[in-house]
Amino acid sequence: MRAKDSIGGMEWKGRSAARSRYSALALLGLVGWLVIGCNPAGESGHRKPIELVLLTGGGAVEPACKKEVERFEREHPEIRVELISAVGEQYYTKALTMLAGRARLDVMWMGEGFGMFAARGALLDLDDMVRDDPDFDLQNYFAPVLDWYRYGGKLYGFPYGIDLQVLAYNQDLFDQAHVPYPSDSWTLDQLLEAAKKLTRDKDGDGRTDQYGLGVSEIRYGVFGANLLTADQQRFALNNADGLAWLQFNLDLIAKHKVLHNVADVESQTLDRMLAFNIGRVAIVDCFTWDLQEMKKQLNFRWDVVVASKGKRRSAWASSAGFAIAAHTPHPRESWRLLKYLVSPQFQRTMLERSIPTYLPLQTEFVRANQPTPKNSQAFVESLAWLNPKPRIGCQHEVIAELNQWKQRAFLGQLSPAAALAQAEIHINQILEEDRNR
Repeated sequence: MRAKDSIGGMEWKGRSAARSRYSALALLGLVGWLVIGCNPAGESGHRKPIELVLLTGGGAVEPACKKEVERFEREHPEIRVELISAVGEQYYTKALTMLAGRARLDVMWMGEGFGMFAARGALLDLDDMVRDDPDFDLQNYFAPVLDWYRYGGKLYGFPYGIDLQVLAYNQDLFDQAHVPYPSDSWTLDQLLEAAKKLTRDKDGDGRTDQYGLGVSEIRYGVFGANLLTADQQRFALNNADGLAWLQFNLDLIAKHKVLHNVADVESQTLDRMLAFNIGRVAIVDCFTWDLQEMKKQLNFRWDVVVASKGKRRSAWASSAGFAIAAHTPHPRESWRLLKYLVSPQFQRTMLERSIPTYLPLQTEFVRANQPTPKNSQAFVESLAWLNPKPRIGCQHEVIAELNQWKQRAFLGQLSPAAALAQAEIHINQILEEDRNR
């Protein structure tokens, strides 16, 4: 039986077919070489430039990549780079399609979906290139995030930026409610108490005009819980810590009524940041990628603070980087390009979008984001409590399944305990199926 490899539900022919294709291409190359008179450079005598394809996301990273590609081509005139971009959720679909179809693709942007690609053998092992490169010192980079790009002990990608969540708060609304500003030592109980005082019916019509909180949720890490076991083989939220997490978030809506729930019918048109902009909520999630727009749009006094402490400190985190496609015909040239895309110069262009992984630049991130917010140091402090989603091949399936059962608890269709029990059954099935693929 002919072996096949699959990625994202799509299949391509395995190594034997790849060797056949390579042999056919080699034969065609030989014929072409004979036709042009044994001159691989062609009649002009000039060698054709090596062509690389770079796939990247949209937003701020696209112009930054374009600028870096221009610098790369100036310094490597023998190489030309075609830059392709895909926006938002379309990005991973585009990358999977190109890889499954063996389209020309050499270097690609990589974020939380890393596990989905690494688990399917779609990425090139970078260990040898890093080890053999005298100009590249891993000690200059933030090791915990670098480890997120390892799979099976091998390095398959390299991060340039760290995405983090803190909380942003409207100082004007705090002053109006006579609530003291939060500090970086505040607790979950203090957050709830402040949220109650900041939730107000301003016109007395019996409807809430201002909510204390506009966060997506208080994350399970704050309660000492983890999504999966340490070996990432089993669901780990169906316990006392997980139940405390889900019940607390449910109480924010149903009991305390302090959470602006963007999923309800009345407010579904008001997303998290818009609600903050118009003074509908006093405290919201603030991610590193929000900073630039917040500086431009907010017309009131505001600042940021680290996530409140519960059973432990915990900060949602992710990262962005680049990887090399396993089937690239130009691994060395692709590595040269990747180095430009994670270089200090590139990371400096992203200081208002992500925290650099290059350690000497992290203080520059703080300076670049002051005086507004004044407490931008909160982002760097949160690096001590990173709590990313597990980078496994079935990550998106696991998260979607958890969200489904969590939503049923929020809607009152299941108790929190029943919702977690069902999530455990179905997520463990997903994990087992992924291991058997």
